[in-house]
Amino acid sequence: MSNDIISQLIRKAENDDYLYDLLKKAENAQANYTFSELIEKSDYSLNDKEINDLLRFADILSMSKDYVNKNKALKIISLMYDNYKNYNIYKLVSKGVLSKYGNFPSINFLKSKFNENDVSCDEIERKLLIKTVTNESPDKKVKFTDEQIEIFNELIEKPNFSFSASTSFGKSFLLFNYIKYMIEKDNGINICFLVPTRSLINQTVESLRELIAKSSYTILVNPDVPKIFSKKHHMFIFTPERLITSFSFKNKIDILIVDEAQNIVSEDERSPLFYHAVQEAKNRNIKIYFSSPWINNPDIFFDIFNYELKNYKKAEILNVYQNKYFVNLENKKIDIYVDSLNKNVKSSHSIDLKKSFETCDFIKRITKNDQSIIYCNSSFKTVNFAKTMESYCDSSKNTDLELLSQKIKSEIHKKYFLSDLVKKGIAYHFGALPPSIRKEIEYQFKKGNIKYLFTTSTLLQGVNLPAKNLFILDDKIGMSKIKPLQFNNLIGRAGRLSKDLYGNVFVVRTADNKIDEKIFDNFKVDEMNINAEILTGKNNFYDKISKIILNEKLPKSLTKTKKRQLIEYSSIVTYHDKNKIKSSLNLKLKKDSRYKEVKDVINNIDVPDDIIFQFSPIDVRQQQTIKNKSKEDQVDLNKLLNNNDMETVLQTLFSQYNWEVIENKNGIGKKSSLKYYAFLLKNWIESTPLNLIIKNTINYYSKNELSVRMNDYDYEKFDNSSIHVNKIINDIMRNIETIIRYKIKNYITNYLSLTNSDKDNKWKDYLNYGTLDDAIIELQKIGFDRASSIDINKNAKDCLVFNENKEIVKIHIETIKNKELKKDTLTQISEIFDIN
Repeated sequence: MSNDIISQLIRKAENDDYLYDLLKKAENAQANYTFSELIEKSDYSLNDKEINDLLRFADILSMSKDYVNKNKALKIISLMYDNYKNYNIYKLVSKGVLSKYGNFPSINFLKSKFNENDVSCDEIERKLLIKTVTNESPDKKVKFTDEQIEIFNELIEKPNFSFSASTSFGKSFLLFNYIKYMIEKDNGINICFLVPTRSLINQTVESLRELIAKSSYTILVNPDVPKIFSKKHHMFIFTPERLITSFSFKNKIDILIVDEAQNIVSEDERSPLFYHAVQEAKNRNIKIYFSSPWINNPDIFFDIFNYELKNYKKAEILNVYQNKYFVNLENKKIDIYVDSLNKNVKSSHSIDLKKSFETCDFIKRITKNDQSIIYCNSSFKTVNFAKTMESYCDSSKNTDLELLSQKIKSEIHKKYFLSDLVKKGIAYHFGALPPSIRKEIEYQFKKGNIKYLFTTSTLLQGVNLPAKNLFILDDKIGMSKIKPLQFNNLIGRAGRLSKDLYGNVFVVRTADNKIDEKIFDNFKVDEMNINAEILTGKNNFYDKISKIILNEKLPKSLTKTKKRQLIEYSSIVTYHDKNKIKSSLNLKLKKDSRYKEVKDVINNIDVPDDIIFQFSPIDVRQQQTIKNKSKEDQVDLNKLLNNNDMETVLQTLFSQYNWEVIENKNGIGKKSSLKYYAFLLKNWIESTPLNLIIKNTINYYSKNELSVRMNDYDYEKFDNSSIHVNKIINDIMRNIETIIRYKIKNYITNYLSLTNSDKDNKWKDYLNYGTLDDAIIELQKIGFDRASSIDINKNAKDCLVFNENKEIVKIHIETIKNKELKKDTLTQISEIFDIN
């Protein structure tokens, strides 16, 4: 068939009202299938002519060069799968459509459902055979889709590259295979994979270990390279904070892969640090590759970091389609949201629920034998919804889940709700959970044993846990309305490439959440752009930074989070200006009308550059004030720490750094809370296991008759009830991660650095690793988690060989494997040292 004829057919098809009538009918048929138990059925089935016609439309549209038409074709075969998959014409056309995109995962999914003889076609098989060769990875072990192989080739050929793609595109799969290729091609390079949060480190480690097994590389998640691995090549997996510390250690990094790159300019408190780390990588001529969820402008990162050469691609062909429903449980109505039909038109049509349903009952009836992720925003709501779901589910009698339940009780607490929930195939997931528990929950979910996973915004930060169904029970992230890019990223979790042709997104409105009925209409594809204040100067961005440096008042309307973000940018630009770094931040500040005044202040700052660089989250003006104090006026913090006087330490920092103004009142910004944080800090650095920290803290609450903060406004006197115990446990885990290991660690080490009180930098390690024991610190640097490091130190220390600097230089593997160690510890030994 000639190209002219094909073009005419495509133009006719994309403008044919008959296509949209058939699609509406197919959507209603699919809704009937999805909501079969919950609605009065209507007959929306297609007759044989309509089935053939709709599939013919799919075949024609799949030949288009326009991604909108290609996605329409994918939508058609996805909508028709459940009701018409046994039709031979469906089997043939669906395979033909997918073969045009090189969508091998979905083709293999269909093959697993069909008899191969039913779908044999010489023309399709020839196309697939060609793509088997053209889309094959260099090691011939992986077949990429058309867009994946295009991006893969760009990654290996270009000195920098940025790409954006839908959540189900397989970005991680693509990046991991790129890493594998680079390691096999050039064994002398060190690669760093940058993730936005600590909670993503373990998942990334697990995926990469399989790919680089038996190579000369070792995976490191801490910036201080242990002696035992000093002669190996390194695959670093860092957060921005750890990358900055790594630069201080002068680790060699050749390639930086920035995953979830949109976080560089997000509105949360972490974005300045993300920007700071990547800018420094650029300063050091490291090759940088950016990966982000689907956005219209993936080239923006080259503008942010002042690149002249821009190599980028926006992947626009969907690999998995999402059916989108707005479910109003108040008025018993379901809106079917229609998209990918026309570039400019978005609409919906409705069906009625036959009766009222409670939220968790609705979720269970929809999930059936599949799996569901339920987004709840806060950890408080996440736990509450998971507990409500418990009453709708029976015990699964699954051995793996029984063992997980015992593990949770042992490592956290016997009253911790999660221990009983997992036995019923229910779990919740947020960043503060201990890594070993979080890892096991993710594993059991991927294995299919956990059916219902309730989650916070950790899902938006790149946690790779797709499911057939996604329920959205809140339209906020924290206190702020969810943004278009965040919403698009979230709904992309519905549908699993290679396991589904489609996923279902249910935005559920209840009397409690009052989600806007036009939520889908509010998030249009053409508005999926990243906007960076660093580039635009919007909201008087540079004027506010100038005011901070000049010590002038900021607008009262600014939140503390926004103030801390601006303060950090002011520290970063101070570092850039003092070191003549031509960053976008510095170049644009120089255009500010008050730059001469700002420059005079910066010139008078004599805090050492390495301290400003390392501690950008702390106001450089405050650092200067501390440095200017005479020796007599400085507090001997090192002495207080060594005397274990943690409360005085925190009171000193509270005063020196003006926490009451800068920090959150629900954290270290409230003076009366310092006693609690001192208690927690003391337990943490004394190598106390988490379960004992929790036990000790519960006793502390009881003994001191403290109140439990149930939410931002309500406090209840602690009564040892399960609800109060669980709230305390979640607070402890979050406080260890965000307050102890991040904020307090930074403040303590900054003060010691400014007063020249910690030459060996030991306290940074003590606070980060939660111990004063050098052996436990060394084991964590090697890659063991804190619990397993404590286990080895207690039960197998004789298997460790140390040098004169107390560094581990050898571990007797055969001996340590026969020691009475925890199962998790033995597993980590095998993983770290690549033992089968």
